[in-house]
Amino acid sequence: MIKLIDLLTEKTNLTPATLNKDTKVKDLPNRGQVLLRMINDRKPLRLVTGEDIVIDIKKSNDFITGLINSDYKSLLKIPFYDKKGNSYLLGKLEKTSDFGGQDIARGINIEDKILSDFLKQMEEAGGKVNIKIGNIIYENITSGDKPKNNPKADFILSDDTGTPKIFISHKDYDRYQQYSGIAALTDYPEVAKFIAKVKKITGGDMQPKAAYKSNIQDKKLQVKSVYGKDKNFGLNKVQMVCVGKMELVKIEDELYTIKAQIHWTYAKIPHDQYEPILAVSYRKGVNQQGLKNARFGIYPRQLFNYSKEI
Repeated sequence: MIKLIDLLTEKTNLTPATLNKDTKVKDLPNRGQVLLRMINDRKPLRLVTGEDIVIDIKKSNDFITGLINSDYKSLLKIPFYDKKGNSYLLGKLEKTSDFGGQDIARGINIEDKILSDFLKQMEEAGGKVNIKIGNIIYENITSGDKPKNNPKADFILSDDTGTPKIFISHKDYDRYQQYSGIAALTDYPEVAKFIAKVKKITGGDMQPKAAYKSNIQDKKLQVKSVYGKDKNFGLNKVQMVCVGKMELVKIEDELYTIKAQIHWTYAKIPHDQYEPILAVSYRKGVNQQGLKNARFGIYPRQLFNYSKEI
């Protein structure tokens, strides 16, 4: 395991080259247009300092015009303003997962802070706590780590003997990406049927900006995609999915639970915009399930709002 104290926290900022890169969102040709949509939707943007801001659209008209015109190099010199009137340049924005950053770094900066804050809450509660997840109580939890090799679990909480007990999948903010791939799930009839439909529609070669989706009826498939594929809780089967800041909440004397901005416990299925669906999008050079330029996965519905349902 990687101890929290040993983690690197190097941040990456937005650049014109990043904004020019393609995006898998069907109606948005590049990441610059992703930024434009986030600004128009009043979505928080993260600075490299770790602070979240909302851009003042009226005061930032010149910056927004540069985005509309895809003149991304000009944004190195054109300021934008937050709601407090503070001014910034493009390089002050962090390259989060909306712009491809977290696919590489897995949210290391944000997740480090989330885990660090949670461990401080444990210390304030005495350093050794009993935590209830679902109907199970895990006693004497004292530490937290991040695992290697990107398994399903992002955080592991261990007891005073060093035994891992609680496994958590963490999403840094509510427009998170994928629940799971489908390589290990092709024996489910719905998955096989979806692959076959996409092959028939595309002729075996996804075209730029193409994306398709399908609802999942099999509850077991939904649960496995959200919480993991293993039989028992562990690195590849988690007890919880948490989005955003995690809080240690006291529910009675010497007993706590974990809550977050949004959270689900095994085996509750996320709903509405977070509902898991089968989807595939164009990805140049990626070949999956016998298709060229295709990336399959199980995603939250909100990421494929504009995709064709099949």
